[in-house]
Amino acid sequence: MRMRTMAFVAMAVLAPSGAVRAQGPESITVTVGAGAGWMRVSCDICQTSRDFGPSVLVDAGKFVRPGLRAAGEALVWTQQVESEREVLGALLASLYVHPREGPLYLKGGLGYVGYRAGEEISMNALGLQVGTGYRFELGTLALHGYANLLGSSFGSLQSEGTTIVPDVSATLLQFGVGVTLR
Repeated sequence: MRMRTMAFVAMAVLAPSGAVRAQGPESITVTVGAGAGWMRVSCDICQTSRDFGPSVLVDAGKFVRPGLRAAGEALVWTQQVESEREVLGALLASLYVHPREGPLYLKGGLGYVGYRAGEEISMNALGLQVGTGYRFELGTLALHGYANLLGSSFGSLQSEGTTIVPDVSATLLQFGVGVTLR
């Protein structure tokens, strides 16, 4: 059993990266990533520290032309603060630019950002994301490390539909590793 596993890993590592590119722009890609993030809610009465917690990222997209991939992306960050759980989530339309079709990529995204603290406090806003990463092609898989910065426009913290703090924004600095399947 161990020899089969080692043989499979060796074939995957030694498979030419050209096989992935040969699938062409019509290929759908799915990425799952996990890592950590530092999140901060900014307002006049908010704490100034960034909170550390786990984060995940999932996207599905396709190459619209060589070196340019369009994707729908979802990400979630969370942490427990005393008896309350904080959650920041985003749904984004993202573009990934692969200069010279190399391993480095840059990305930008625009979409919805939502923040929740416990059962009652929430914020919804427009978000903008920029990021970068480095891909290692392994046959039909790609492993990559990434760094993203997500920021929201100003919204308001609400509790049961009532504004409790106006002019609030959220930022998330996220690092992780992911696997992309084509």
